[in-house]
Amino acid sequence: MSRRFPVRALFALAASATLLLAAGLTLAAAGSANYVPASVPPVQRQVVWVGTPSQAPHKIVINSESVGAPSPDEFQITYAEGSFTLEYKRHANASVTSEFKLTFSNLVEWNDTNGNGILDDDSILETIPLGPTGFGNLPIRHFERVTPDGGDIHSFLIQSNNQEVTLNLTIAERIVRVSPQEFLTPMEAKLTIDIQHRFTVLGVKLGLEISIQTASTVKLEDTSWDDENHFRQDDRSINVTNDSGPEPSTTFFAWANTANVSGQERAVTVTGPEASDSVPDYYQMYLAYPAPSEVPPSIISVVHDPTLGVVSAAYESLLRLPVGNPNLQGDVYLYAASMVLVAGLVAATIVLASRRRGS
Repeated sequence: MSRRFPVRALFALAASATLLLAAGLTLAAAGSANYVPASVPPVQRQVVWVGTPSQAPHKIVINSESVGAPSPDEFQITYAEGSFTLEYKRHANASVTSEFKLTFSNLVEWNDTNGNGILDDDSILETIPLGPTGFGNLPIRHFERVTPDGGDIHSFLIQSNNQEVTLNLTIAERIVRVSPQEFLTPMEAKLTIDIQHRFTVLGVKLGLEISIQTASTVKLEDTSWDDENHFRQDDRSINVTNDSGPEPSTTFFAWANTANVSGQERAVTVTGPEASDSVPDYYQMYLAYPAPSEVPPSIISVVHDPTLGVVSAAYESLLRLPVGNPNLQGDVYLYAASMVLVAGLVAATIVLASRRRGS
């Protein structure tokens, strides 16, 4: 066994402890405000998922249907090989009214030679494939818990083949408070990205290349639906809107403007989305994560929290109802549970990787 194994194991435990501490602080901060504001209507959805194969799935299909809304709707998220397909039906049991396929295509090492923060194709020095090449060998792990008001919370842990990227997809049946400034609504899924990358070239930056495929209109917004409805703060989003029907139908991919990069909060910059000249209905974009210090690191860690969601007709119909006095209790343990799961997986990943290299 490699002599370096104990050091790597210690690093894994330290990383886990940091994540656990962060979760604990968030839980403590949220403990004094674990409620959903009375101005928010009681939102309920039913979530059902299927994995293929059933015992150790590599593909999942998640269906979410509104419950008790005057205008019922539904959406479906399908994941396989680094891609998420989001399909939305503004009217339940009807046809799809808005959809897109989002793929985590590559990790890229790039050099900002122009100093403008824009990740151009000619600035990329190294590409680490994701998508079908980088995902699909490892099974998806599912975790479930129930909130005090009876709503299910599902978390799905997805790991890349080289174990550098872990995705935590979390979807809930009720509105859940996950920090003092953030709610997870049933109209979306939280997609936490955890990256542990060793640079091939020192002194450069890390970026995540994302592709979007859709026949609908794609627009970069300076805010997100969650931001505008006071469920999150300081977000941006890609809105995908189908205007061909009697009423517009919108799905979105949103992300926080900051990420935890090697233990520090750093601004996330976006390049694109840019339409392809050769592939119809295909868009490319990059999220860039700057290193936190002037000293070029050899290893960078990133934790970022995007969301996949819909502008829900069911939720809009609930807003039009007379305002009552709902007493929805948020589940402040969701964030802690998610971080515990990620921390454990990160630790196990590093230890297993160390054993493989040392064998």
